[in-house]
Amino acid sequence: MIRFSLPLAPVCQLSVAATILTVIALSPPQRGAMLLVPLTGQIAAVVNVAMAGKAALLAQGPLPGSMIVIGDRAALRTAASGRGILLLSAPRALCGDRAAGGTV
Repeated sequence: MIRFSLPLAPVCQLSVAATILTVIALSPPQRGAMLLVPLTGQIAAVVNVAMAGKAALLAQGPLPGSMIVIGDRAALRTAASGRGILLLSAPRALCGDRAAGGTV
């Protein structure tokens, strides 16, 4: 039987780098397109948070109950605080190109 094992240090470093890049990629912008994802799956909670944060609803998101909005990160974080809503960036690869001209 042939065993294949990777050295632990490089595997750990690659895992940390991948985690950091994922966090950076999914961090919401200060202002712009964001994805609101309810942990409970309730779209009404997402709409309420978007309205309280004075965000414009764009489209339904790729995850159940999620919505793509345009707004201010600080206002949306305040509105989402304690309501079980994740605030993420809305990358085109995950959310699709919804508007003409290539902007989300």
